[in-house]
Amino acid sequence: MYERIQLCSSLEKLILDVPSYIQIIQAQLGALVNTMMTVMMGQSQSALMIFIPERPLFLREYSTDHYKIVPYFLSKLAAEAIQAFAAILVLDLISYFMIDF
Repeated sequence: MYERIQLCSSLEKLILDVPSYIQIIQAQLGALVNTMMTVMMGQSQSALMIFIPERPLFLREYSTDHYKIVPYFLSKLAAEAIQAFAAILVLDLISYFMIDF
């Protein structure tokens, strides 16, 4: 949580000292980028933690040649990518209408 706050505050420093019409565009784009980055950081934590509880199951099935490492990792990565895309889409839509572009 602290890292997200720090990341958001550092991104806000980039949106200073510009003309008004450019500032409006930058503020809107900055809000959406900030939302996307925050969601992706939150999603990456859960994506990394999913491998830990499944390790004994993976080792047992890998030792009996049910599947190999690369297809297992790519399937997990694809599933997490779909979830991350859905989360980003939902939060960007919410942010878009809350900011009232």
